[in-house]
Amino acid sequence: MLNLVLDTMHRALEFRSVVLCLREPRSGHLVGRLGLGTGADDISAAFRVLPEGASQGDLFAALCVKGADMLIKDATAVASHLPAWFRQRVNAGSFLVMPLQIKGAAIGLIYADKLAAGSITLHEPELVLLRALRDEAVAAFKRGV
Repeated sequence: MLNLVLDTMHRALEFRSVVLCLREPRSGHLVGRLGLGTGADDISAAFRVLPEGASQGDLFAALCVKGADMLIKDATAVASHLPAWFRQRVNAGSFLVMPLQIKGAAIGLIYADKLAAGSITLHEPELVLLRALRDEAVAAFKRGV
């Protein structure tokens, strides 16, 4: 199911890469587990979101704690809130973050990007479908898939 969600996002919206991060039980960190697209293995390996980083201004951590989806059209506008690992190893110009939550707790996130700033443009119907895909991923976790 999770592969299907990522593949659908990757192909339908022509993202450079799409990454699924999941919570490590021992540390509580969200780490890249599955990636699709150009450079996705390296990008996935770079992801390590520390929930306590929200208090230190880490955009990814803050979005996961709040459970808020966010499209960043120009990453330079939020560069001071991006962790060093992102700036050094991912460095996308435009990206989408969709946290996965169960009962208000982040269990993971879906990340999708394009290299150029301003290259992701989503309209309401597309956002509704992306949220439905994300909700299917969360439902799969609830079912124990």
